[in-house]
Amino acid sequence: MVSLNADSKKMNATTPPHRANQIEWQIWADELRHAPQQAVSDLLRGAACISPFERAAPHEFLLAILPRSSRSVSRALLGEPTPTPPEPDPTADLPSCLDAGLHAWLLAQRQAPLPPAHKLGAYAAQVCEALQWPLYFTLPQTRTALNADQERWLPWLQSLVITPCRAPERDYLQLLTFI
Repeated sequence: MVSLNADSKKMNATTPPHRANQIEWQIWADELRHAPQQAVSDLLRGAACISPFERAAPHEFLLAILPRSSRSVSRALLGEPTPTPPEPDPTADLPSCLDAGLHAWLLAQRQAPLPPAHKLGAYAAQVCEALQWPLYFTLPQTRTALNADQERWLPWLQSLVITPCRAPERDYLQLLTFI
């Protein structure tokens, strides 16, 4: 059995010095700043290291880390702490990075071939989750793209419907009512 101390030494040996004191979600936030599409893809696939939020759904994780001002509804959520006096917010730039990454991810998915049938359910779930984000957050670039090309988005999203419970087309139409 390996001790926690040995595990932390191993992590520190493979972690660059400038990242050693960051928790994992902050490392993901840095990745979002530098490679937005890849960071969004990792988060939607469940491959992003976002400790201590591993058990949260992607949108719940984003609600926890993004500034309140980036939300579509900016009031405090149930159980959320009262805001402290204004300080420079280290996550203030993340909503625009998320917007760029989500926009690029959705376009790339629409242009890519569909996954094999045995992976379609998981893929549709990722797309459904992605289409929910513009409902939670102010993502103008993504909203504009989704609203502008409806004749291209609808056929692609219809091809992903495998059950009424997981229908990206339904999530898209819901999103359009709020744009």
